[in-house]
Amino acid sequence: MIFPFCDRSMRFPEPPQPIPGLNLMTNEEKRLLSEFLNQLSNIRGVTRHPEADSLIRQAASTQPDALY
Repeated sequence: MIFPFCDRSMRFPEPPQPIPGLNLMTNEEKRLLSEFLNQLSNIRGVTRHPEADSLIRQAASTQPDALY
């Protein structure tokens, strides 16, 4: 098993619902998120473990908001 600490039956809680009027990002939050996304877009050539890749894709397909 590649991730012995990962319980495949584990369920994550529902994300909190937005509060009307409180869903604006600060300039700092926008900057941090932009930097993070820029770092992600620069990652290339990562060797993927086939079983891990399959599990990640399977989990992402059942969670439409997983990327968020």
